[in-house]
Amino acid sequence: MTDTKITPKQFDEAAWNMGLYLRWNDNNKNQIVEAAEVTPYAQTQDLFTKENAQKLIDIVSQGAKGTHLGVVRSPEYIKELDAKIKEAKTKEEKRAALRDRDMAYRGWTRHEIDFSVLPEAEQKAALILIEKVLPAVEAVNFLQLDPNNIGYLNQIASTGNFADYLHAYNSGGPWCQEIKEAVCTSMASGAPARVPNAGMWPKHFTETDYDKIAADLEASQKRDETEGKISRRTKDLADLLSNFVVSPDGKNWQSVNADPRLKPYLERISIGLREAATVPGIDATLRKFFVTRAAEFEKADTAFPFFDGDVAWTVVKGGLDVTLGFYESYKSPFEHNAMMEAYVGPLDAGSNVLGERFQGLVPAMESLLAKEMQGYTPRDFSKGMPALKFANLITSGDPRMGYVPAAYYLPNIPPHGDASISKKVFSINNLQGRFDGVMKGLGDVVVHPSQRNITAADVNIFVVGHENAHGVGVDRSLTNGLREFSSALEEAKADMEGIASLPMAVAEGIITQDQADRAYIGLLYSFLRGLAYGMNDAHGIGNIIEFVELYKAGAIVEKEGFYAVNLQDNAVAKASKRVARRIEKIQQGSVKDGAKAKQEAAKWLEDSKRAIPPLMKNYIAKLEIMPKDQFVWYSFRFSDKVVAELSN
Repeated sequence: MTDTKITPKQFDEAAWNMGLYLRWNDNNKNQIVEAAEVTPYAQTQDLFTKENAQKLIDIVSQGAKGTHLGVVRSPEYIKELDAKIKEAKTKEEKRAALRDRDMAYRGWTRHEIDFSVLPEAEQKAALILIEKVLPAVEAVNFLQLDPNNIGYLNQIASTGNFADYLHAYNSGGPWCQEIKEAVCTSMASGAPARVPNAGMWPKHFTETDYDKIAADLEASQKRDETEGKISRRTKDLADLLSNFVVSPDGKNWQSVNADPRLKPYLERISIGLREAATVPGIDATLRKFFVTRAAEFEKADTAFPFFDGDVAWTVVKGGLDVTLGFYESYKSPFEHNAMMEAYVGPLDAGSNVLGERFQGLVPAMESLLAKEMQGYTPRDFSKGMPALKFANLITSGDPRMGYVPAAYYLPNIPPHGDASISKKVFSINNLQGRFDGVMKGLGDVVVHPSQRNITAADVNIFVVGHENAHGVGVDRSLTNGLREFSSALEEAKADMEGIASLPMAVAEGIITQDQADRAYIGLLYSFLRGLAYGMNDAHGIGNIIEFVELYKAGAIVEKEGFYAVNLQDNAVAKASKRVARRIEKIQQGSVKDGAKAKQEAAKWLEDSKRAIPPLMKNYIAKLEIMPKDQFVWYSFRFSDKVVAELSN
């Protein structure tokens, strides 16, 4: 047993946050965790053996103390870590130093998600998801990153090394996340090699092989157009390139639901969703989403099984927001295969009102774009606008590791990409954490002192405009020909269109001019996070282009050795509109000629890199070593009645 004095709630939450699913009932009320008082659940049941029990308890108990959450990733702290790497005398010392340095690319933030504001029925459904569904979501995502990952995590946990396990669980396995090609975690079996292409494609497959299949599909589709039919070959190739299949031989596909590595955990997800659906009193639309999605995880005979659940998700009502499925593909081989992710949390009523008012601007924004860009046909919103929700959310699976989004726009995934059935969700707590833990620190280095007094609420206005602007212009699902530039340009487009819409929001009385000005400054803060990734990192593609264009236009200026936003006469909004139009023309061109549009985007990026002013280049060197994102440590609040009822 251990003499660490912690509460059962602290222990249980630490266990959940570390993916070591244990519950402690302090039967003798001595605040000492004893193995006989601990019950494992989810995938930890097999790991909690006589040999491992105390080691797991010690890891969780150390996490429950929260010491790691108080470490400030200051430039001085990071310099100390870099010095340890250089001064390491043994291989093990260097590995441990690399591990600690890798963790310093992100800072810790605490989020308390208050579910007690919800009706009891929705609280019960949320608790079922947290304890029975989200652990399986984590397992699926880990296995998608590498099919041996669960075994690696168990092996690391069995060593009892807190720092190693904390790194592995938060970085997607035993490898360094930011320090490429380095091994950060000690394992008895030595440094494991990643399975090539994560087992989703043949081991020998490269970008060229993938591109050949995509080119064959495009050629087949063109032949079909001339013949007025959809051929079997086109259908087979389209299925092979579905986001929801794996193809270990590169020729035949298998549904992701049938992947034997994932299937046991997908079954647990389905069981948990169906249990949540049986809670009396939850909204019928939420129940339909749970039941539909549960059934979809059991389909293995189609390459696109998730459309009905996506549609059901967009119209869910009530106070509990739940997103769950295979969505974003950025971390998969060739950025193609959809990865497992989930979000669960209560909606924020006040913020939802603001979002709805911003959405009212979209038809006018679309009309203006059609007027100014030849050949563009405005989107049809006759059936209504895509839903826009604001919530305090738990992130699980893909979005928990590497990049914690402040907002997301789903399920806009080929071949069913359709903005009219999408939903945009804004995570209030993630934005607050990112601003406090990342953006403010970067701004304190670069932004002129006269413009450092903004808050997360100010950045919130910018982000609402950004998310709203995803509904303007060419649907991103049609811009895949831009390849690695597709997502970067879409995000840059949303930045620029969103900022360009703020004068319109002021005119409509949605926000004040002061709020718009502070949102302009928030844009500069957001650029710094992208620029912090460096000149040659994909994260910064859009931000490099945007910053340079606004700097050239005089919307961002150098002032006394710092950078400031020109707040005169909406200069930022005017310059942003011009940049948005250029991006939108590239996106429109990519629909017909992806290669040409990609080449245009690449040239724009290279020109922008050369045009970055010397002062910002100096700042980038300083920003690169600072944290760029956050690790999240959750605590949950439920009513005592709900906890008691579900504990029985």
